[in-house]
Amino acid sequence: MAMSKKENNNSNCCKVPILVEIVSAQLDMEGGGGGRVYNTFCVVKDLVNGEVTCEPDSLSTASSLRISPKQIHQTKVVKRSNNPIWTVLTESLFIVEIPSDDERNLSEGKIQIDLYHKDLLKLNDKWLGSVFLRKRLLLQGDGTRTEFALGSKTDKGSNDHQIAGGSGKRHGGGIRGKKLLGAVGGVFLHHNQKSENSVGVIALRYRKAESHELIFMQKRESSGNALVPFFAFPPKVFTVKSNIFAKSSDTTDKERVKDDLLGISKHKPNPLSAILPVGRGIKQVQNIRAGVVGHHKAQGLKYEVKPYPDPENPRNTSWLTKDEICHLALEPSRKWIQIDGASSSHTTIGTLNVEIIQCRHLPNLDSGALGDVTDSFVGMIFENTMVQTDVIYDELSPRFMPWCQRAFAFSIQHPASLLFIGVFDSDNIGDHIPIGRVVLDLSSFKCNTTYLLRYKLFSNPKMQDKRGEITLRLRVDWLSERTAMMKTFSAPPHFRVNVPHHKDFRMIRYLCKGQLDMEQATVATVKEYAHELLDYVNACYTFVDVVARTLLWRGRMQLTLRKSKSLKDGTAQGKPVKLDLWFPYKSAFVFLSVMCAIENPHLIPALLFYMIALIMWATSYNYSNHPSPWKRCESVPSIFKKLINRQDFVHIDVVPYEGYEASLSRDELEKARRERVQKLLFALKSVAARVSKEKKKGDPYYYLVATEDKNPFKLNLFNFLDSPLQSIHLILKNLCSNLRILRSIITWKAYHYSFAIMVYSILIGTAFVLLPVNKLIQWVCRIVALVILGPWMKLVDIFYIMPYFPAPDRETDTLEVKEPNVEAFFESSTFKMLTKRVRIAQEEALKLKDMREYLFGRYMEAVPTFDESRYPNIPEPSSSAHTYRERDGSHCTKFGYEYLPKSETKWVKIHDQKLEGDMLPHIVSTLTEKQKAS
Repeated sequence: MAMSKKENNNSNCCKVPILVEIVSAQLDMEGGGGGRVYNTFCVVKDLVNGEVTCEPDSLSTASSLRISPKQIHQTKVVKRSNNPIWTVLTESLFIVEIPSDDERNLSEGKIQIDLYHKDLLKLNDKWLGSVFLRKRLLLQGDGTRTEFALGSKTDKGSNDHQIAGGSGKRHGGGIRGKKLLGAVGGVFLHHNQKSENSVGVIALRYRKAESHELIFMQKRESSGNALVPFFAFPPKVFTVKSNIFAKSSDTTDKERVKDDLLGISKHKPNPLSAILPVGRGIKQVQNIRAGVVGHHKAQGLKYEVKPYPDPENPRNTSWLTKDEICHLALEPSRKWIQIDGASSSHTTIGTLNVEIIQCRHLPNLDSGALGDVTDSFVGMIFENTMVQTDVIYDELSPRFMPWCQRAFAFSIQHPASLLFIGVFDSDNIGDHIPIGRVVLDLSSFKCNTTYLLRYKLFSNPKMQDKRGEITLRLRVDWLSERTAMMKTFSAPPHFRVNVPHHKDFRMIRYLCKGQLDMEQATVATVKEYAHELLDYVNACYTFVDVVARTLLWRGRMQLTLRKSKSLKDGTAQGKPVKLDLWFPYKSAFVFLSVMCAIENPHLIPALLFYMIALIMWATSYNYSNHPSPWKRCESVPSIFKKLINRQDFVHIDVVPYEGYEASLSRDELEKARRERVQKLLFALKSVAARVSKEKKKGDPYYYLVATEDKNPFKLNLFNFLDSPLQSIHLILKNLCSNLRILRSIITWKAYHYSFAIMVYSILIGTAFVLLPVNKLIQWVCRIVALVILGPWMKLVDIFYIMPYFPAPDRETDTLEVKEPNVEAFFESSTFKMLTKRVRIAQEEALKLKDMREYLFGRYMEAVPTFDESRYPNIPEPSSSAHTYRERDGSHCTKFGYEYLPKSETKWVKIHDQKLEGDMLPHIVSTLTEKQKAS
């Protein structure tokens, strides 16, 4: 009766949930470890709030009541590690409810954590050590990583800490009839304090649990701690078999989502669903269904609208003509998937809006019988988010309708992030078959501009196999162009994408790396790198041509003048007039710079940096004035305006095939220049070889050649055991990667790096002009000589070098050779501090990795931060761009197309795979409760 009152009092107390994390443990090998490798796990017990057991008293016949400790948590086994690290997959987290009003429970209550060795062959689990935590201490925790000493037992009672029968019968969380308090005797061992019998340390984190953490733990317990991936986006968005708006009488929405997750498709149109008339094809049957009579009405031939008709008007949008489908695909999207990719407003610098319009001329990757052709869909990866469109079955030129899943709005975290787009053939049994991919760099697109882009699809790095074409609509909106520009000078973050299934992993691997994984050392990858190097050698001919024209004073300057013409109303209208003048300004600048350097040698460093800045400015001017708008780069004045936040609104309207003829002429001219230099160099090489050969013939020792030993039985076999392919692949890979980066900088594709190099070169060159360079170099040499060559190096030897590398002052003929004392460095506080930092970083990395695996899936792929494609993707000449503006705060219009206001569109907000938090990394979302419930 008294116990029931006590339990009622405890239940009425205000209980505070405490989140405890068992981070890791380190066993002392010199102490209790003994050089053995353990399979460790932890058991957590509550020493006060236990279960009541009745035990007979030895002095009387009456029975006595005893509170046995209650087991509240147990981690999983970490195999073969004396330094185990527990994560969410190994049950590192648990909740302890502490009554804050019960003073006796706070003062006397303890949480006991026992560390055991799991014997996989025997039936006993060996106890290794324990640590006790007072509940009052848990209330004071703030989540800081704290280390506690593990207490050991050396007396006869050590066997009392073994769990009989491994995971055998327990009562109340303890062992029936066994002693649970060990040699530590209930004494709390504070962190960084080791007892004499300590076998190591255990690291813990504890603090008051937050609301989202309690919800997570409750869901995890309700699911039986099973690995149930929680997608970063709803299943309707992630799965390729999504059919959101389709309505069916025999299946509900929940069943449809379940079928989509299992890869079962009940919505694929079956070409055999109707009885085909004899001698008629599928298109003729569709023509009859549509009510079109007569083959002469080719213009009125109607096709089935895929993936499904408009849910608001299904009767009039089920069958449409080809022109109607093409026109309808260009209409504004009615449904948008908005990816919430930031925890706060300061981490999001803009929004990327992408709409997949259509694909054309895709290859047939299915059987082709009875209309069974490619079932295509488009997948995209941006930063740490993966999305994909609906599947359109049996179409080689699919059009994505505005009511289907095709429009996505990504939150931008870095302005230099890449957008990976791939087209796939859906397969319910095996992996999705890749068709082609495109990589887009955000730095190539202007703000306040809507682009209608067309790209050719390729599957190999050479871009020789055409796999069709994709059309998309894209717009980049920056919150502040100056903020985005300033962030380009910082390194982009590393992004990761997790998926639950191997089929999806193969898809994201293709999106990020392509058909041929250039990271693998194979004959195919080595050949690709070798061909790429040959392309760079051909590009060197352009450099030789520029040097030759500069040395020979070849060059002209084009000036654009406006000739004023008076009109009848008194106004003047200027007409541009281009003047082509002979003025080789490059040659003049080089000549004056070299002459100035000869007369003033102290200006040589400044002139070198000025020369680098001039080269970068010249290349920027060259590429920013390219005839084709899709090959232009950001100009230097435009970058300066963005940095000083004075960028004016610029109207950018690009019509299809703008500058196409001029771009072809320029490409032909550059090709002719390379061929001219190449032929000249080959001619000089042949002349030099002929002259050298003639000279050798006149040499008397040319004919006095030693006899060659020809052994017909000697075979010169290639030793495959040395495996030189790996070394060759590594050298070619690093060389080509550096050359790609250098190409992007020189051509101003990565204009933020190019602009930084130009500005820093100007600043350094100016510093060399203003500062006394000779005096600086002299003082630097003096400081280096005084520091390294001074007599105080003997003190450095005594206090720092001698303990690790001992040597006598007098060296005799019988010098004793000793090994360097490396153990002294390993026992120093510097090395221990380094290992502790590495240990903490390893714990955080493994915890984040396993949490991503638990939430999003076991398969993970790193998203590239730099476009290392051999040939960058350039839009087709038929692409266009139009200025985008907001009017009246809601209705957004642009030339040629119209965006619907948000009140007329359906927005589905989801979050990406970004995790934040220390103890329990979680998804930070700004979604409302209503959006989460939907």
